[in-house]
Amino acid sequence: MEKQLSLQAQLELMPKRFLSHISLDCVIFGYSDSQLKVLLLKVGPDEYMLPGGFVEKTEGLQEAAKRTLRERTGLKNVFLKQFYTFGEQLRNFPEAVEVMLKNKGLEVPSEHWILQRFISIGYYALVRLNQFQPVPDNLSLSIGWHCVDDLPRLLMDHQEIIKKAQLCFREKQKQCPTVAFLLPEKFTMPELQRAYENVVGSKVERSRFQKTMLATKYFERLKEKRLGVPHRQPYLYHFIESF
Repeated sequence: MEKQLSLQAQLELMPKRFLSHISLDCVIFGYSDSQLKVLLLKVGPDEYMLPGGFVEKTEGLQEAAKRTLRERTGLKNVFLKQFYTFGEQLRNFPEAVEVMLKNKGLEVPSEHWILQRFISIGYYALVRLNQFQPVPDNLSLSIGWHCVDDLPRLLMDHQEIIKKAQLCFREKQKQCPTVAFLLPEKFTMPELQRAYENVVGSKVERSRFQKTMLATKYFERLKEKRLGVPHRQPYLYHFIESF
């Protein structure tokens, strides 16, 4: 949105700028303290939602998703994957949108474009928390990370969207261990295994896990070792991201 315009003016211009009835919702995953986390915007005293937006008439879906992340969270240059389309007949949440707008002192007529039914295209992003400092947009009160197993009250169907994103992310690990995008650039095999088990929801035998991961050709063992740990110092690995 154009910063020089008021939020109310931006709302009035939306139908001219964006495609009607199509929205984007972005599930941004991070990992810390052995927990999978998701980035949420706080839009009211007790209301949270996923970063989302709309598709401009002059851009493609992937371009729109990248812009939405940048505008709503400050996030750039991360792994981003389209995972599902939410288009149920009754997918319409005018009351939730009105709550979000009211918390910012905004009002729209009942027939406004933003209160109508939307088909939403879901994307999930993977973030290394040590490389990213999220920044809320001007529609949000704050932004923060939340454990996927202990989510606050979410507006619309965003809890369902997060669950679907988790399932798709989990299934993706069978093809490529993209869970490595959540770890620092250098990590040990035990650190990778803990994150992998957290995402897929089950334990894996240690020696079999390492053999499977190295067979994918996505990992390069470095000459460095993890220092300051008890017992034998494990080697560090790097995820080869060009796939």
